[in-house]
Amino acid sequence: MLQQPKIAAFILAIACITPAATLADDAVMAMCMERDSELVCACASEALRTKIGDEDYAIYATIGEDYLARLEAGESRVDAWMEASRTEAANRGISAVTLMGRTNEIGNTHRAAIKECGG
Repeated sequence: MLQQPKIAAFILAIACITPAATLADDAVMAMCMERDSELVCACASEALRTKIGDEDYAIYATIGEDYLARLEAGESRVDAWMEASRTEAANRGISAVTLMGRTNEIGNTHRAAIKECGG
């Protein structure tokens, strides 16, 4: 149990040295910041990237960017996420169901990272 705060502190330290522009432009960070602080979200974004790898992080960020744009355009959260996921699945040539199974796991990991980082 003592390891979790040490891990969170380490990830937070790494997140703090990451250039702010990189984090601010990141849709994963922006999705987190809908509900949590910049500090928590920076920690969680770096933790997520470490846990899932660059490829899955890029998929999640791409869907997130489209999702946030759709929200801004007035779509509901559910519709925005579904359509962003369908678009990314089509771009990757895979089924939306397959991609959404993958992103559900990523989302669960992201929520756990947010919690570990104090959110």
